[in-house]
Amino acid sequence: MKRLREAWPVIVIVATIAGAAWMAAWNVQRFIAAEISASEARLAAQITAQIAEVRAQARAQTAETRSQIAETRSQIAEIRQYIVDHLAAHAESAFAAEFLAPAASLRRRIPGDGLEGERIDDLGREFGVSSELIRRQIRNHDLAAITGD
Repeated sequence: MKRLREAWPVIVIVATIAGAAWMAAWNVQRFIAAEISASEARLAAQITAQIAEVRAQARAQTAETRSQIAETRSQIAEIRQYIVDHLAAHAESAFAAEFLAPAASLRRRIPGDGLEGERIDDLGREFGVSSELIRRQIRNHDLAAITGD
């Protein structure tokens, strides 16, 4: 018993230190858990903000792309209309030239060796059209060589 009485203060001191150590460990564990939770919350907030930013950028790019597509479609429509108008004008011009001075009729009136400006002017008066229209018909249908031009 004497040893117990002598050891008692040491046991109390050791028990107190052990209790304090256990309490410190418990407090450290709670502190670490709280810090982990706070870090997770910060990371989640950062990730959410980044996702929102990426979505906003994607929406902006999508709107810009749609605008570019609409502009390109508009340009294509303008080009298509220009081509149709140009071809129509060319077709009308070619039709009118053939109607007013048919290539077959010109072929019968052109000598085999070629034409000079004066004969082209005569053909223009004969058909009632400009000499330029006669020149175009001759060139387009390869009816004869034009000399003196």
